Amino acid sequence: YLQRGEQPAVTNENLAGEMLAAYRMYGIFAHEDPVRGVARQIDELRPEWIHAMHGATISGDALHYYSRALLEERFAYQGLLFGRAIGAQSDTRPLSAQSGTGIRPTD
Repeated sequence: YLQRGEQPAVTNENLAGEMLAAYRMYGIFAHEDPVRGVARQIDELRPEWIHAMHGATISGDALHYYSRALLEERFAYQGLLFGRAIGAQSDTRPLSAQSGTGIRPTD
């Protein structure tokens, strides 16, 4: 539930898009599933406040923006670490579909 930059002590503002952009840029989450599990648990508790480590305290009235973004949007590592491209992007297609591998599909 991070918010970048200067923030007031408490916010009701929807900064979920900015939060996800920061997570993508920083590359700090290897996968979304563990974070989504925690977001669901927090959402079920319906807290009045979330005290973010980086940014403003988020009121319970605004929490749904952040929870929904974490549950519905992509934010895990995508080849950037603190804004810098890291290594070659891997081809996730089966080896038989990749050119130059010498592997042919079997019948």
